[in-house]
Amino acid sequence: MGTRRAARSSTLELREHLAAFLDDVAYRSNTSAGERHYRGQLAPLYLHLEAKGVRRLEDVTPDELRAYMRSQREATYTRKGQPNIVHRLSAASVRHRYNAARTFFTWCVDDGRIKLSTMSALKPPKGENRVREGFTREDQRALVETTGTAKGMLRYRDRAIVLMGIDVGARAGEICSLQISDIDWNKHLVVLHGKNSEDRRLRMGRALEKALRDWLAVRPSVPFQEVFVTQRMTRMSGKTLWAMMRNLGIHAQVDNAHPHRLRHTFAAEFTAANRDVYATKARLGHKKLATTEKYLHSLGCDYGLDQAYRTPGDGL
Repeated sequence: MGTRRAARSSTLELREHLAAFLDDVAYRSNTSAGERHYRGQLAPLYLHLEAKGVRRLEDVTPDELRAYMRSQREATYTRKGQPNIVHRLSAASVRHRYNAARTFFTWCVDDGRIKLSTMSALKPPKGENRVREGFTREDQRALVETTGTAKGMLRYRDRAIVLMGIDVGARAGEICSLQISDIDWNKHLVVLHGKNSEDRRLRMGRALEKALRDWLAVRPSVPFQEVFVTQRMTRMSGKTLWAMMRNLGIHAQVDNAHPHRLRHTFAAEFTAANRDVYATKARLGHKKLATTEKYLHSLGCDYGLDQAYRTPGDGL
């Protein structure tokens, strides 16, 4: 069986292995976001290898992958509407491409397409110590109040979205994938579908619960169960959500308004109020405590170091 699969694998081109991987991701994911993510992150790898004449999975060498990672660290891009401004890929973007390639080659090993992952010889790129910022209380009020100036049903939808990020720390993808059945009104809970199909049940505050009730009372009738709907009666996508937050920030005169900054706000304020990094970790849906600690440090949250804590010597 294994020999037959290996023989079949050797006749396939790299693009066919990539297509099979993306099909598997799409099948396993609850939404199309995962497939789109890997397609975008693996496209530069495929183009690099194709330019080098590497068309078979078995011909990909560690040296070629090292050359690819070097090219990504030096890669530049321009944004729409700003053709004369050249940006370099951030360290986080380079690491995303490394992780996507590692996931792809690991999948190829698990599926019996190759014996060893070519990525195993490469060290992960160094990350960057980014400074994250949550919204101030004044900014939060401005955003929530400005949702009330939107037309028609959008005022209710946008308010619920803003409070979803601030009150429970929902990721953009979790907001978009939230379904009506994920809201437990009796227990005042909301279920968020996190990364790697990991769900978490979080208590809603009264403001969020009221905002969701108000939105669902005017939500148009559509043939799907996702809570948030666009003006065109389609499912809310991540791109649409980012555009909505950007426009809301402009009208509220709040700089750098984006969905993930709502999550930053939740992390900082929840930790400051509860001083429990383990509770913050559970609510953010992080697998490792180190991830939460790094996340909070980037937000300037030095939990456990403020004057409210007693030292052992204080009791003497």
